[in-house]
Amino acid sequence: MQISPTQRVPAHTAASSTPAAAAPPLQDRTPDQLKDGMVVTVKGAGSTDLAVARLIQDGAQYMARVANTTMGLATVEINYKQADDQKALGLATFQGTKGWFALSMRSTTGLLEGIDRLRTTPWASWTEAQRQAFVQSNETILHEAAHVTLNGYTRDDVNAWRDADRNIEEGISEVATMTHIRDFILDEFGVDTGDLTDRISQSTSAYTRFSERLQRLIGMGTDGSKAAVASAASAVSDTVRADQRAGELARRIGLNLGGETAPAAILDEIRKTIPGFIGEVNGTRTKLMELQAALVDHKAGQPLADVDAFLADLRAKYDRNLPAFGAPKNGTKPLD
Repeated sequence: MQISPTQRVPAHTAASSTPAAAAPPLQDRTPDQLKDGMVVTVKGAGSTDLAVARLIQDGAQYMARVANTTMGLATVEINYKQADDQKALGLATFQGTKGWFALSMRSTTGLLEGIDRLRTTPWASWTEAQRQAFVQSNETILHEAAHVTLNGYTRDDVNAWRDADRNIEEGISEVATMTHIRDFILDEFGVDTGDLTDRISQSTSAYTRFSERLQRLIGMGTDGSKAAVASAASAVSDTVRADQRAGELARRIGLNLGGETAPAAILDEIRKTIPGFIGEVNGTRTKLMELQAALVDHKAGQPLADVDAFLADLRAKYDRNLPAFGAPKNGTKPLD
C-alpha cells in the first residue's frame, strides 16, 4: 500500500516554550532547534544524538497535552542495553516522583535510521517493513510516556501507580498510544501514516488483549467515535489516579448508558467486574452485558424493580471465578 506523505508543521514542540508554529518537522530541525526547549536530562551511549532524545520528550509532552495534564518525565536514557536484555523495546518507571524512560538499543537505532531515512526518502517509497518498524518505535515512545504521565506527581500518586492493577496500567497505556499514534506522527514528522495505525488490533504489544477489552469499556462510556475514544483513553490513563481507573470507567459507562440517575449499585458492580473482564475471566463478558442492558433499560424508563435481587442473581451465576479487585503490588520494576 502506497501512502503519500502529508506535510504539516508541528503544532507544538515543548510545553515549556511558546508554540513553535515555524518549527519544521523533527527530521528537518537543526541541532539548535532540537535543543530549544529541552527540559529532560539525557543519558546513555550516543546521548548527543538529540533527535531521539527530543522525540521522546516531544512524545511525553504530547501525551500530557492531549490529557490536559503536565509532563512527568525527567530523565531519558537511550541505547539502554538492559531493556534489550529483557526483550523490551522500552522501559518506564518513577525515580522518586520523577518519571524515568529508557529506550532499548534496538529502538534507538530504529528511530535514528527512520529519522535519517525521512530526510532522503519519501514515506511512500519506504518498504512496508520500514514503515511498520518506524511506527512501532514511535508507539514505544508514546506507550512508555503514557506510563509516566499522571494527573499529579506526589508520592501518593506515584505509590498508587506502583500498586495498581498491571493489566489495566499496561492496557490503558496501549489504548492511549494506539488512538493517538497517527496524529502524533503527523504532528511530529509531517507524515500521515494512513490506516496503518487505525486499529487497536494492529498493535504488536504483548498487552493487546488487555487493550482491546479496555477499548471496548472506554467505548461504552462514549459515543463510540474515534475522537471520543481517544480523548477518554487519555483522560482515564493520565488524569485519573491509577487505583481509581476501574471506578472511573464504570462511572463513564453508567453516565452514557444509564444517564444521570443510573443506580450506584450497578456502577459499583461494573467496577468490581472490570479487572476480571480485562483478565479474560470466564463469565465476566456476559455479566457486563447484562449490567449494560440494565443501564440502557433504566435510561429508557424501564428501571429494575429490585436492583439488589438482580445483582445477587448475577453474582450467583457469574462470580465463582472472579478474582479479587486489584492486583499484587508491582514494586519498583520498570514497566515495558
